[in-house]
Amino acid sequence: MKKHSLNTLKDYAKYRLLNDTLKAIRSKVDGLCILILDPHSVKVVSSVCKMYDIVASKISATEQLALSRKRFPDCNGIYLLSPTNESVQRLLADFKDPASPQYGAVHLCFLSPLPSDLLKVIGTCRELVPRIKTLKELNIDYLIEEPEIFTFGSSPSLSVYNKEPQLSTMAERIMTVCCTLMENPYVQYCKKSKLCKELAKELQQKIENFVKKAGKNAQFRSPRGCVVIVDRLFDMSAPVMHDYCYEVILHDLLSISKEGAIDTKNLTKPWDKEEKKSTDDIVILGQNDPLWGTYRHLHIGEVFKQIAGGMKDVARANEQLGAEGDLDKLQDAVARMPNYREMVASYQLHAKLTTEASKLYAAMSHTELIRLEQEIAAAVDEKGVELDPKAIANTIGKLAEFFPDITEENRLRIYLLYLANYEVPRKDIEQLAEKLKDEKHRDILWKVCQLDCKPSESSYPRRRTPKVNKADLEAFKQRVEQSQMASTMYVPKVATMAVEAAGKALSLSEFPFLSDVPKNYGRKEMQKSAGTSIKKGVLTTSLFSSEKSSEEFWSQPRLIIFVIGGISYQELTVLFRLQQERKINCPLTVGSNCIIDPKGYIASFDTLERDYKFK
Repeated sequence: MKKHSLNTLKDYAKYRLLNDTLKAIRSKVDGLCILILDPHSVKVVSSVCKMYDIVASKISATEQLALSRKRFPDCNGIYLLSPTNESVQRLLADFKDPASPQYGAVHLCFLSPLPSDLLKVIGTCRELVPRIKTLKELNIDYLIEEPEIFTFGSSPSLSVYNKEPQLSTMAERIMTVCCTLMENPYVQYCKKSKLCKELAKELQQKIENFVKKAGKNAQFRSPRGCVVIVDRLFDMSAPVMHDYCYEVILHDLLSISKEGAIDTKNLTKPWDKEEKKSTDDIVILGQNDPLWGTYRHLHIGEVFKQIAGGMKDVARANEQLGAEGDLDKLQDAVARMPNYREMVASYQLHAKLTTEASKLYAAMSHTELIRLEQEIAAAVDEKGVELDPKAIANTIGKLAEFFPDITEENRLRIYLLYLANYEVPRKDIEQLAEKLKDEKHRDILWKVCQLDCKPSESSYPRRRTPKVNKADLEAFKQRVEQSQMASTMYVPKVATMAVEAAGKALSLSEFPFLSDVPKNYGRKEMQKSAGTSIKKGVLTTSLFSSEKSSEEFWSQPRLIIFVIGGISYQELTVLFRLQQERKINCPLTVGSNCIIDPKGYIASFDTLERDYKFK
C-alpha cells in the first residue's frame, strides 16, 4: 500500500499500523518479532486488518498480554497497548524478574497518547527501561466498522445525559481519528445541545495540543476538513423506525451480537455470550461473507431477487461440473470457480435469513406499520396530503384496533415516535402509558419527556418537527416508481445535515464553529422552518465502499460526523443511499460510540435515571 493512494479511514489506519509501525520497526531490528496485544487492541487491530497482513509484515507470532506466555528473551517484543493502568501494570509484570525477562528488545506502541503519570510508572521499571527501543503513539483508538465508519465499541447508553460524561476520553478518541486522517479540522457543533458544545471544546483543545506537539514539519491534509458533532437527541425518530433495508431488518428482528455473530439454529433467541454454542451454527455477518457487502444496504425485495438469480447461477454451474467427463476436467472446473463452497454457503445463509425475516415482518403487518410510522414522522401521507395531528392522535389511541397482534415493543416504538414528533398533552401520555403492560416501558415514556420531548401545555397535540418537504417527497415517489417496491419518505436529520454540511450550507446559528470559520463558508441563513432538500447533489464515490474514485473527489475537504450516544443502522443506510444517489460531494467519515438497533436503543433507557418529580 502506497501513502499517496490512501483514501478511506481504513486505508489510513491500515497504513499507519502496518507500514508506519510494524514494518518500520521490523526493518530496523534483527531476529524474530512478536506482537503483544491487550484485549482492546485486539479489537482495534482486527477491525483494521487481517492476520495475513500481520504475517506479511514479518511478525512471527501474535500473543495476548492478559494470558500467560512462554518467555522469549532473545526476541523483539512489539507491545501494542491501550494507555491504561491495567495494561501498563501487565507490561511491567513481564519484566518483574531480572533473571527471566519476557522479551529482549522492547518496542512500546500505544493506541492513543500515554498520560504522563503512566509514563513515569514505566520509568520506574529498571529491567524494562534499558530494553525500550521504540516508544510510539499510533493514534488509532477506535474500531472500524466499514471503510468510512468508526465506533468505540461501547454498549448503547444514554447515561451521558444524567451522569458526568467521560467527554475527555471521548474527545481523545475522536482526536485519534483526525490524527489518523492527518486532519487539523474545523470543529462545528449542534448549538441546541450543551453536551455537543462541551465535547467540541474538549476536542478543539486536544487537536490544538496535537498540532502544537507535531510541530511545523507535520504534513496535515489540505484543504482542512470539518468535524460536526451532534447527539442522540438531535433525532429521536430514526432509532425506533422500521425499514425495508436488509441490514436494518436483520438487526431489528433477529438476534445478532455486537460483533455481528448470529446463531443459525436460533435466529431470534436473545444472544448470550455465556451460553455454549456449536461453532458450526455461528456465522459472522462481515467482510468474510462474500455476499454481505452486496446485500446489506439493499431493499429486502431486491435481496430476494438477487438470491434467486444467484442460486440459479450456482445450480447451472453445478450442472456443468457434473457434465465433466473425467476427474482431471472436474478438478479444472472447480479451480475455475473461486470460493465456490463459500459462495454456496453464503447464498444458503441469506436465503434462510431473508425467509425468516419476511415471516416475522408479515406476522406484524409490517407494510401497514411502516406506513403509519412514515405518516407520524413526515406529517403527510404517501400522496403528500398533510395529516391532521388529531387524526394521528386518534390512530395511536386506537392502535390495537388497527393492529390487533401488535407486540408490546412495537407499541412502545410507535409511542416514542409520536412523542418525538408531536407535543402531546400530559393526560394523553398518561393514557398511552396505561396501555403498556411493562412498567419499564411506561417509565421510558416519561424518561423521553424528561429528555427533549416535553408534554404540550394545550389540550390537543401539536406538531413538534417540520413535515417532509416537497423535494424529498418527490424523491420518495420516484424511488417507488423506479423500483416498484415500497420505500420510506422520512429522511433522518443526520442525513439532511450531512448534505448541508458537505455543501457548506449548515445554518451557523444552529451549527456554529468553535473557533475559526472556513473561508467562503455558507450562504444566507435559512429559515428554521424550511426543510432542506436532498434531491440535488454531486458524488463520485460511495460512502461505505473502499472503491477508489476520482482524485478530484478525494481532494475535497473531508467531513467527519460524530453522533454522541449511538447512530442507528437506519441512519447509516440512508447515508449510503444518498451517496448512491449522488447527493454528497466530499469524503465523509461517520462515527459514534456505537451502532444501535431498536432493541438496543430501548434498552439504553435503563442507563438513564428517572426524575420522578417530572411526572
